[in-house]
Amino acid sequence: LLSIIAAQSAHVLENARLLKQEQALLQMEEEIRLAKEIQLNILPKEIPSVEDYDIYAINIPAKEVGGDYFDFIKLPDGKIAFCLGDITGKGLSAAMLMANLQATLRGQAFIQKSISEIVKNSNLLLFNSTDSNRFATLFFGTLDFSKHIVTYCNAGHDSPIHISGENVFTLTAGGTLLGCFESAEYEEAIKGIEPNELIVIYTDGVTEAMNEKNEVFSEEKLLEVINANRKASAKELTDIIINEVKNHSANTPQFDDITLMIIKRVG
Repeated sequence: LLSIIAAQSAHVLENARLLKQEQALLQMEEEIRLAKEIQLNILPKEIPSVEDYDIYAINIPAKEVGGDYFDFIKLPDGKIAFCLGDITGKGLSAAMLMANLQATLRGQAFIQKSISEIVKNSNLLLFNSTDSNRFATLFFGTLDFSKHIVTYCNAGHDSPIHISGENVFTLTAGGTLLGCFESAEYEEAIKGIEPNELIVIYTDGVTEAMNEKNEVFSEEKLLEVINANRKASAKELTDIIINEVKNHSANTPQFDDITLMIIKRVG
């Protein structure tokens, strides 16, 4: 009798454990669904069409949505603001922080604050409203297509690549990560963009994509691909980079979001 009772008790406990696991899995799947929905809703619905420029951007989320985000904002003075950021963490919490960052960036951009001021205020928002282990990288800029200049601020983000003839520049001016230091200061810089020059902005999901040997795709490989295909359109170059990253990773699962933005002057 005791052995029967013990067996039944063990069966009940096992069922309870399985039920708890199933509930946890369902909750995780629902959070992933909500995170993907948030990310999909805040990404721009269209790429801006600008005279003399070829612009393209793409986000390829990992299975568990990360914190990658990009945006284009048409400003009242005719310029276009653009940004690309990466929130630490994954899932619903990262997606919600991403949405908050988008809201503050858009609101400030519309009232024509300076680039450095926008980034500084965004840093304060993240510092005061998130946990100490939450932060973001951000590249924020404006394109004045009448003067062909980009004004930008890089807040701890992977340095975008500016291809100018045979020269390669990286856009590093700015400051530290958002959300780390309350008193952080940020600077902005101006970069001219001539015909056939391009700027490639990306997240670490591109350069840190791993293969089966735990080798990263790397910034060097990215630059090599860009240089070999600099005459391609913005979309074509994006597709080429994505294909190279996927070929590198082969059968290794995509761990992080992959996000790319290319701005190319064609006229």
